Amino acid sequence: MNKISEIHPGKLVGNTNDWFRGLLRSLLIRTNFMVNVRHRLGWRGLKATVKNEEGWTCRIHNSKGVYGIAFDHSQKNNGWFLGNYKVYYFPNKEEEDVLDQFSLEAAVACQQPEYISYLRDFLCYPDFASLFEIATIQLSISEDQQAVICSLNADEFLTTISSTDVYWEVDGEKKMLIEQGDVDQNLPAFELALPLFNVLAATLTYNLKEKPAFLKQIRTNNDKGVENRSELIELSIGYNVDWFSENDSFLSKEDSSNSKIEHFWDSKTGGQVPFEDNIYWYAHLQKSSRFEKSHVDAEEAPQFILLTGFLGSGKTTFLKNFIEYHTANNRFVAVIQNEIGETGLDGKLLEDNYAVLEMDEGCVCCSLIGQLKKGILEILANHKPDVIILETTGIANPLNLLAEIDEIRELIRFDSITTIVDAKNFAAAALHSKVIYDQIKCADVILLSKTDLLTESETNVVKTELELLNPNAMITDCIKGDINPAILYSKEDECNYFEKHGEESGEHTATHYDDNIGSMKISFDESLNRELFLEKVKNLPPAIFRVKGILNFTDDTEPVVFQYVNGTFDLNSDSSNEADSERFLILIGDNDTLNSFEQTYFLN
Repeated sequence: MNKISEIHPGKLVGNTNDWFRGLLRSLLIRTNFMVNVRHRLGWRGLKATVKNEEGWTCRIHNSKGVYGIAFDHSQKNNGWFLGNYKVYYFPNKEEEDVLDQFSLEAAVACQQPEYISYLRDFLCYPDFASLFEIATIQLSISEDQQAVICSLNADEFLTTISSTDVYWEVDGEKKMLIEQGDVDQNLPAFELALPLFNVLAATLTYNLKEKPAFLKQIRTNNDKGVENRSELIELSIGYNVDWFSENDSFLSKEDSSNSKIEHFWDSKTGGQVPFEDNIYWYAHLQKSSRFEKSHVDAEEAPQFILLTGFLGSGKTTFLKNFIEYHTANNRFVAVIQNEIGETGLDGKLLEDNYAVLEMDEGCVCCSLIGQLKKGILEILANHKPDVIILETTGIANPLNLLAEIDEIRELIRFDSITTIVDAKNFAAAALHSKVIYDQIKCADVILLSKTDLLTESETNVVKTELELLNPNAMITDCIKGDINPAILYSKEDECNYFEKHGEESGEHTATHYDDNIGSMKISFDESLNRELFLEKVKNLPPAIFRVKGILNFTDDTEPVVFQYVNGTFDLNSDSSNEADSERFLILIGDNDTLNSFEQTYFLN
């Protein structure tokens, strides 16, 4: 059995487009956050571009240009789920031999001052990107999610014929560059795309931890209706020896009327292995410490950040931006989340994108004790991240975690306690909870969110109170979680909080039990009337100060994420959730109010 579910969890139902986007993302991120691994497999650089659609630019060993790969579409066919990705090659200006084979329009685009900025965000410029599209890569997953096939499909030569005469004006004189009917482009597309495919196949071998089960390369006649005929080449590599042994009908070795099998090998019949020096045949065997982190030393220990902040302050929004920043810099972030309530929501909003470990229901300061080290070891074994963030529930007191964190000092580099404070609702929240004061007092970094909703004088009042509570913390504005982490966090110095609070960690500090704060969950088996629901939201008791969950409304087929904090709320589309997943709300507030709250409140 292969490890596809370990690489990218979740079942291939519902929105398969999102699943295949996530599969490519998981493969790239899991591999590129380990320097030795990515270098050995052939990766030399990776950058995400998420505008308009999700794609990646990457550099490959021995290739001077930049590759682009972007999800295109998914489909189901004959018991297989197919994810299709477009492949682009953006040549280096110095690759004159390659540039000469691209179209004239592409060659001109390469010489423009904005060429580099365009290729970095190539999906924002579809007309530009189309000039450099060379192939497709398909990831096929069997219906039982046991077998995997990675295929490259490309013309041997991608040829285009000029439909008009093309002139170039020099010193006021027109010179013909291409005559109508002449070849404008004659690009060795398969040869250009092959290095990226080889590295991606090696990435699959490494992550699936098994040698390919078969390799097949087919050349097919492809009449495009012009004088020039091009042959289409398809190179496929499959994984899961046992599966293909039982389903060997796929492994046909017979030529068809218009196609020829150029290379074939499968584990059952054996024989000479084609392209035997390619790393995708043996990447799964690399187990040495040169290739894979097998222990954590002082230099390899991941940065550790404890992220806290009262309910609804904006922790998850900050976290999303934080992860995007590190992903763009080829760094991998693992997240430990712990939420009060029977069902966590924040993990559902992040789990398709990054490694998220949710540890027990309940408040982190009450239920995580004794489990943090186990969770860290699990993360280090499975993901080997550059950064680990422990995101506490909004009513957790970080002071109760100091002794627990002290036990993992040999595994991590403790950077800071970062507290996010909701500037708009700070005064109201402080009336309900003593925990919020400890969250502020113990912080190394305080991020003041939602200052855009206040005047400058109102913001200064909040900042003054924060400075009185914690005169040593860095305090900075952070609107919608948008702040460069490089400004906040040290690359070398470890947080000295163990020394500052060693004695306090043994004392009793406030918890949400002292504040009489609790939670309740309401599940919904049916879609809700939007107008009635929003009217009920407006009349929620003040002692219920946080509500979040996933809902369906009768006037919309897509589920929505509902977020409520102290009288204000947001509804956002959430098409990533499967149609049959749970619909629920988690209410957090005063226990006495919750105990008298009717479960049918939103339905009547």
